[in-house]
Amino acid sequence: MKNLFSILFISVFLSSCSEQRVSVNDVEIENYILHYEGGGFTGIVFDIFNDDQLKYKIRYQDGK
Repeated sequence: MKNLFSILFISVFLSSCSEQRVSVNDVEIENYILHYEGGGFTGIVFDIFNDDQLKYKIRYQDGK
């Protein structure tokens, strides 16, 4: 039982540490700053081809 709680705690901890990922279609660019949900975006922006293959991914910190 103790191992079950340990595994659950570790999985919750690791999922909370992951970076936010959003599609390029969900962000706005204003004055060369990337905005998402009202603020400078921190995380990964990605785009995909029509066949669901990754086109690119870029990491941003405070919209830059």
